Amino acid sequence: MSTYYSYQNIPSQSFGGKADGLISLSRKGFRVPPFYIIPNHTIQDIITEKVSIASLCDEWIENVTPEKESLWAVRSSAEVEDGKDKSYAGIFTTEINCKPDELVAAFNSVIAGFKNAQTEHTAYHETEDFGFNIVLQEMICGEFSGVGFSVNPLEQVSEHPIINIIPGLGLKLVSGEENAMMINLGKPFEIISEDEHYHGELYGLSSNYKSITLTKDALFKKVSPYLKELRESLLKIDQLQGHPVDTEFTICDNKVYWLQVRPITTLIPRGDYTVWDNSNMDVNYPGVVMPLTISFVQHSYSNAYIQMCTFLGAGNSFIKKNHSLFKNTIGAIKGGMYYNVTAYQQLLYQMPFGKKTSKLFPKMLGAEDATFQKPSQSASFIAYIRLFLNLIRSVLFFGHYKKRYTAQYDSIQERFDNTSLETQSHADLITHFTTLEAELGTYWYAPILNSLFSMIAYNSLTKIISRSKLHQEYPNFLNDSLMGSGQVVSMEIVHTLQDLTHRLHQNLEVKKVILEKESAQVLPYLQEYHPDYFENIMSYIRKYGERSDEGELKIETVNYREDPTTFVAFLKSNLSVPQYSIENKNKFDYLDVLKKTYRTNPIKLFLFKMGVKFTIKRVRDRENFRFIRTKTFDIVRQIYREIDRKLIQNNTILASGDSLYLHFEELMDPDQYASQYKEHIRERKATYATYQDTEHSIRYHKVNNELYPIAEKQSTSKNGLDGVACSSGITEGEVILVTPENIHELDISGKILVAPFFEPGWVGLFSRAEGIISERGSLLSHTSILCREMGIPAIIGAKNSTQNLSNGERIKMNGATGSIEKIDH
Repeated sequence: MSTYYSYQNIPSQSFGGKADGLISLSRKGFRVPPFYIIPNHTIQDIITEKVSIASLCDEWIENVTPEKESLWAVRSSAEVEDGKDKSYAGIFTTEINCKPDELVAAFNSVIAGFKNAQTEHTAYHETEDFGFNIVLQEMICGEFSGVGFSVNPLEQVSEHPIINIIPGLGLKLVSGEENAMMINLGKPFEIISEDEHYHGELYGLSSNYKSITLTKDALFKKVSPYLKELRESLLKIDQLQGHPVDTEFTICDNKVYWLQVRPITTLIPRGDYTVWDNSNMDVNYPGVVMPLTISFVQHSYSNAYIQMCTFLGAGNSFIKKNHSLFKNTIGAIKGGMYYNVTAYQQLLYQMPFGKKTSKLFPKMLGAEDATFQKPSQSASFIAYIRLFLNLIRSVLFFGHYKKRYTAQYDSIQERFDNTSLETQSHADLITHFTTLEAELGTYWYAPILNSLFSMIAYNSLTKIISRSKLHQEYPNFLNDSLMGSGQVVSMEIVHTLQDLTHRLHQNLEVKKVILEKESAQVLPYLQEYHPDYFENIMSYIRKYGERSDEGELKIETVNYREDPTTFVAFLKSNLSVPQYSIENKNKFDYLDVLKKTYRTNPIKLFLFKMGVKFTIKRVRDRENFRFIRTKTFDIVRQIYREIDRKLIQNNTILASGDSLYLHFEELMDPDQYASQYKEHIRERKATYATYQDTEHSIRYHKVNNELYPIAEKQSTSKNGLDGVACSSGITEGEVILVTPENIHELDISGKILVAPFFEPGWVGLFSRAEGIISERGSLLSHTSILCREMGIPAIIGAKNSTQNLSNGERIKMNGATGSIEKIDH
């Protein structure tokens, strides 16, 4: 038997995953660099010292006569490796960039890796005995390198292959050291990734590596001539292999070389699918959410979007065709609430600017990108023009619509404050809700449109600025411009809280009462002995009592107004530390920067000023509309609390809170459903009992009515810590991990707060924080807006930061770049 086989003369047998893939590609006519296979029997002879690695290498060099400066890769090819079910990635060893005189050491390393896999990784395979081969492959020093997938392994839409490509060699791409340009090889080809620059290394003369950087446009232009071949080849390889594939390739001297092929082992079954994501949902609806809340939100969102489309002139035909999408923008998975991202994208796609906004939607949520199947229906040309013109009209007259909406809300709130719910029957309460919904719903399109405008404006302006000379000196220009914009209700809440705690700090006796007495005893004591301070606290609760520590939009949540002792607990945590001022720490004059940058270009100066001003207004209104939504949901909560009490009085349900297990439609139609309430409650209580310990995935794909959890992408930064720049400022400090359970117990003063996300009700924490790091969230989220208003350095999207950072660690963070660095003590 031969000690090795040339790619030109390989017997018909299996040599492990990597080798079999290369053999298949070579035999089917794909361009593959020269390779050689050292079979299992030779490896065993080396291990038992019947053959030496040195003699094997000498024999190969004598027969092949490779050039002295040529580079080779020595790769494992075990029988258990790169299979259809498992890849065993990272278990075995690969050595690259080896010259012929370095092969002995490389073979030793790879064989040592095989021995280690046999003894230490038996959990990955059923037996320690498996065939092990080695592939010796010539390395091609390409101008571009990448990985290609016959289907998107993350979204797994089957129509179009996906490639990730960078300039130069592929090592930095495969290792995750550099981000790649992701291109959807559909028709037309589409860049999916958002980065503006891509980096790599070229291999030059005298074995030197040369760094290279290309802009998005330059890289796409250079690789475009090869995209058709890549698309056709990936589809053909998929067909020949009989399953979706993951490949590596390089482009050198205008030729595409295929370096490796393996099955995609994590693939979800093909079929119609939808993406469900809770990246931004769990800020307001964390954990397990009750059926009444879920069904009410489904109903509200559906009505709001239908109403907005009707206002824009979409027409009954459009609404009817998309009825199922409108009804399913929100859903529940194992008691957790999720956005149906696919439904939103398919609706947006049919609107003006839909191709861009549908793509941007996941980013607005702070979620990963999501591809989707384009809707079969679309607006007619006339309907599209009507939508476009009405959208432009809405931009021009938005101030008017905003005033009508806020005036209508103020009128409803005033009337509600003067209404006694206790005297109303179940039927009266239903009528009360229906009237409220009809009146407020008339102008509900205002906040929905504002969200759309803020998304388009923010992302468009960010993209324009990234290509302008502003970006060079002010990389976080737009976020800096949003700092301290003023007139944000959240800042009014923070300032009012600051004033309250300041006054309580001044009276040592009152402060001692709050800190030392049980929370339930504080208010009765103050009411009797310090009525003015009692009134100060109750005044805050009357004004902002819709807030809570957690889940303030859930109907089941008990907020500060319903249970003032929870606010007392919140006050305790604020009074137990020195008071901090909340002046904006980082003022930024965007107008002055624009004038200096474009003093010789008045047109650009004017356009940038208008764009930034419009974006500031929309982002500010977005936050203020959020608080109106919170207050509106509290009105609904109070109505349903009273319905719950009426149902207990009538013995229609058995216990307080049982109505939370009913659906919105069931409570709104007691004539049809009341006789079934107890049965539904009993069944759903049993179901929800199984949800209590459920670990919810951030994202699911639903395929053929089956749910598949999607693993969250890991951080692509070199240190695994960095996130997305949000609010500028460089600071150092001690890490403290924040959870809903410990927010009242922690001394957070002067610390950098780290959490999966930050609840809207945690505003009191921010004034004492040195910096904020959130694993989730978007640049238009409540946390982002509040941090910019207060000038607090902030980073969002810092994936797994609660696992990668520990309490007490010192770090340095830069809110303008998103960088996070651990500091050695």
